[in-house]
Amino acid sequence: MARQIRPVRPVEERPPIEVPKPNFKGKGNRSVFLIMLSIPLVAVTTAVLYKRVLVGQPKRVQTGEYTPDGGLRMFTEDEREDRDSKSWMTRIFGREK
Repeated sequence: MARQIRPVRPVEERPPIEVPKPNFKGKGNRSVFLIMLSIPLVAVTTAVLYKRVLVGQPKRVQTGEYTPDGGLRMFTEDEREDRDSKSWMTRIFGREK
């Protein structure tokens, strides 16, 4: 016996698929959105702290600046230490040893 094949409805007769739009107006939805937004920030800061604390990578320090004419002026060692000591992160957490 041959198997009978069902006829397929034409595309025009099929009802359109309705896709719900995301709604971030509710309190629960907004909190999920903010959590997903914060995940990359936490990942980047964790990676930087891991490299600095456990691997022993030195702290990144500004080594130069752009001049108004578009050139690059490199800092001397005294200027680098001065910039580092005046930064607000050094004021909060102290100098690295």
